[in-house]
Amino acid sequence: MIEGFCIEPMNPRHRLADFNGDFVLAFRDGEKRRVYRLAVDVDDANFRGVVAALGARRSDVDFAHLPPAEALARMQVASSQKAGLWIAAAVVGGMGLIVLVMWMMWLSR
Repeated sequence: MIEGFCIEPMNPRHRLADFNGDFVLAFRDGEKRRVYRLAVDVDDANFRGVVAALGARRSDVDFAHLPPAEALARMQVASSQKAGLWIAAAVVGGMGLIVLVMWMMWLSR
């Protein structure tokens, strides 16, 4: 069951080839909630037609007309940029922890 869909623009520094946005789809698969992101060219006429047709069929879950931040908040989905920051913070924190442990082991010699 579809819970919502929207379009999130990509950061120009992270663009992939001809893709300039993500089509974000949130849905239920039995008891599990799933979120899929598909890199798309938001200016493509065929893609716009698919989004319009889906919006006409399921207007209750169409958040494509809202600003991306508001649409993602209503869908309870984190933006890809925010997720990237969390991953970067986890990597830096993990590396800091490794350095701290190695330093403590060196001091205990």
